[in-house]
Amino acid sequence: MNIRIAQKVEVNLPILILVLGLLVWVYVPIVGIFPLLLFVHLNKSYGNKKIEHLIKNIILLIVLFTVTVFCCSREIYLDTAVYLNEYKRCAGDYFVECIEQTSETFEPAFYFLSSLFFIISRGSERGFLFLWSFTINFLTIFIICRGFSKKYHALLVMLTLCNPAFYMQTFLMRQFMAVSMFLCAIVTRRKKLLSCFYFIASALNHYTSLIYLPFFLAALISGKNENQAKKVSNNYWRNYLLLMVLLICLGFTSSANKTLFGTILAALESTSIFSTAAQKGGFFLKQDNPGGLNGHSVLIPIISTVYIYIAIQLYKQRNLKSLRLNESENFDKIVTSLYSAQVFFFVVARGIDDQFALRLSLLLITYVGLFLYLPLEKHLLLGKLPSLSLLIMICSFMTLFFGNFLYNISIGNLANFLEGEPFISLPGYIDYIGSNW
Repeated sequence: MNIRIAQKVEVNLPILILVLGLLVWVYVPIVGIFPLLLFVHLNKSYGNKKIEHLIKNIILLIVLFTVTVFCCSREIYLDTAVYLNEYKRCAGDYFVECIEQTSETFEPAFYFLSSLFFIISRGSERGFLFLWSFTINFLTIFIICRGFSKKYHALLVMLTLCNPAFYMQTFLMRQFMAVSMFLCAIVTRRKKLLSCFYFIASALNHYTSLIYLPFFLAALISGKNENQAKKVSNNYWRNYLLLMVLLICLGFTSSANKTLFGTILAALESTSIFSTAAQKGGFFLKQDNPGGLNGHSVLIPIISTVYIYIAIQLYKQRNLKSLRLNESENFDKIVTSLYSAQVFFFVVARGIDDQFALRLSLLLITYVGLFLYLPLEKHLLLGKLPSLSLLIMICSFMTLFFGNFLYNISIGNLANFLEGEPFISLPGYIDYIGSNW
């Protein structure tokens, strides 16, 4: 009897969540997307895979539309205003002509996309922001999160969308697009031509993407060792542990010493090739404009602790054993290295200025939810109860983080979204995009 009840609950729970999610989505779309994503995660196969995939994809498209409208409704000021001025000045001309006429130092891809989106949106400013945001969100939902983990795809989308920094995509437009393209490059590593296309597109959106070149090259060659059985000492995880601890210590030391940082900048200014970077660093050093990264300063140490623990377990479990190297293991090593490098940049820059930290470690700050794929995939190493407790703790924190973000928008403490009314209903979303296109 109890078994039958449990089976009915298992079957009916996803349906209940779906109905509840749709109701909440109609009343408050930006909140309703989360129970809908939970349904996608919990949904089981009901015998017809085509219908199952169709329903899941429709829900993901609903999420895509909701998040895109929310992002493109951001108040236009500072960086966004500059981008829109260039967009209007370009006015759909051939992107090479736009580059020749501009006084800005934007990368070629911005003008290519501006010209394309101008034609599609018929010159609409909100249409341009909508299409820009749509591209980023489509890549995130359908390619990046799925590429990191097929099993926990929907959970990774939820965790990514819970992050307030993710909604800066129509502010730091070029760099955000570049980061998204780079992540596409490493998750499509099996299709080398497509992967190369994404990385080149990333660099042409923002030249700072070239700092990710070593990680991209490692992803490209990661498949060469696939299914090769050999005896290894697994020194990577030992070296990773030592390096991560060293980077964190160096990061805290350097961030605590702003005088040292200023001296480094002064030395760089004497070298012409570094003059631009040094001037920007000096600018960030002098500014006092908090970027709202306190939440990340809590979340990142928690994730880093979990990464260190998993690395210890992997080292203990696989040391001096004959094992079969596979692509997913190589991908784990690439991502852990990328995460460690970003944590180092974040710790150093956060001690100097929040805006500097935001730009230097944008990948970590905006896509921090993605890096939770490793604890999810390696939950057996953590143990059932600790992994469940960790997930509940992080989800609770992210919920509070995102709830606080929406609340502060509604009372006017943060950048304006949806004209200061983030809790409007679905008709309000449709009316907003229809009247502002």
